[in-house]
Amino acid sequence: MKKAICLLCVLLFVTSVQAKPFRSGLYLGLKGGAGVAKIHTPWADDLSKKDKKNAAFAMAAAVGVRIRHFRLELEYMMMNKQKGSGSYEQEIDTLMAQGYFDLPFKSAIRPFINLGAGIYTADFERKHEWSDDSKAFTWSGGAGLTWAISSATNLDIGYRYLDIGDFKTRDGTVKQDNHIFYLGWRHVF
Repeated sequence: MKKAICLLCVLLFVTSVQAKPFRSGLYLGLKGGAGVAKIHTPWADDLSKKDKKNAAFAMAAAVGVRIRHFRLELEYMMMNKQKGSGSYEQEIDTLMAQGYFDLPFKSAIRPFINLGAGIYTADFERKHEWSDDSKAFTWSGGAGLTWAISSATNLDIGYRYLDIGDFKTRDGTVKQDNHIFYLGWRHVF
């Protein structure tokens, strides 16, 4: 295991020495990963079962513009079914404006930070009892690493906190925290 970590560090150093400049312009991007939600439902009888962590597949597509170290993009993301206690399920879609700042290191691998705001649509249900949907404001913040494979093509690995607020349901308020871990690809034209 130590040899593999050392080899990975050497490869990252070698690719960093051969830093490629990031190209400015319009780009398309794809992301995929896991959305992990901690869902608190008010109807669980046992207090230990109120908060249930659940992972769901998350996928996003984006179109944006890159100007030097800044990126601005419009992103659509969907997360498939996430489950909470008491037969609760939800699906989330977001449409967000995302702003990124790539830290200006002279390396092929650079850290970034991002903030975003937009709207979400959630379809949620408690099986065999009720179903509903909700649309509201959402915001996100995160960080990650970008690897410039070429001046136009980049790979990202990142984390994003997604705040979708609380859902008012017939049986009470569902509260949650969403954490998204993703791998991404971008190509500047």
